[in-house]
Amino acid sequence: MRTTLACILLLAGCVGDSPATNPPPDSGVTDATTSPDSSGTDAAIDAALDAGADAAAWSPSSLGNELVLWLDGDKGVTLGDAGTVASWKDQSPSPVTFSGGAALADLSDNGHGVVNFSQTGVAFYTNSVPKLELGATDDLVIAGVVQTIQGVGGLPGAYLWAKTSDHGPIGFPSPFHGLLFGADIKTATRNGADLLVYNGDAGITTLQSSQTPFSDKKYHLIVGRRIGGTTFSIRSEGVEETTTLPGAVDISEIGSSVGIGNVTWSYINFPGTFAIKLGELIVVRRAGNFSAQDIGHIEGYLKAKYAL
Repeated sequence: MRTTLACILLLAGCVGDSPATNPPPDSGVTDATTSPDSSGTDAAIDAALDAGADAAAWSPSSLGNELVLWLDGDKGVTLGDAGTVASWKDQSPSPVTFSGGAALADLSDNGHGVVNFSQTGVAFYTNSVPKLELGATDDLVIAGVVQTIQGVGGLPGAYLWAKTSDHGPIGFPSPFHGLLFGADIKTATRNGADLLVYNGDAGITTLQSSQTPFSDKKYHLIVGRRIGGTTFSIRSEGVEETTTLPGAVDISEIGSSVGIGNVTWSYINFPGTFAIKLGELIVVRRAGNFSAQDIGHIEGYLKAKYAL
């Protein structure tokens, strides 16, 4: 018998349809040149957070059809046998449902539901639908709350959004496009948020935050953005860093699934072992620009909810 749980969280990521056929993020990666945002956006978002007295009343539902995905651990979680999570339905206007391995129901430090991807390779997937094809030019915001509590140095971590082709990595046999966004526990210098843009024959661009908090076993907010088609950014611990690609990259892969959860690259000698607790994931797409106030609302909502 399955019961819908009104209290469970979210997050993390894995690759498309079959992790064994997709590449570890470091395969063929070209690290992008990154720098803290000097455009004033960072300060404007902080100011919006400071001034956002209405943040507590704001809800992602106010984003309407711009809300591509909203996984909330307090809602849409259906339990299976022995307390495992059988599926997780998103709360956007046109919802999709994620399901997969033996994730567990859990609680955050302040009592909100989370989904605990505590076993190697446990991930949830959903079949791709048009709204999950994120295109090339629209502005995007991907925001999530995640606790990474175990990891193996040098290997991929948890992904909040993983969208790649099931055709295989570059050179494996065919190039593909896609987007991976998540959190690592790797080494002392690679222990933070990652955003990887897969661009067919052109290769892979990696943007990694300089902020390295994820080994402290606490919940953290990370925000990834695409701005104007060619600029990608990561905001972690209040610091936003950006990279600019030579041209817009269509990150859609028609028919390829979207994954959240733990990554296991089974064709390498020692697949990663991760324990990840995922709280909430919000993905927003807009033809125009997101203002500092828009980002401040999203961040303020998540920070207030999880007492970050």
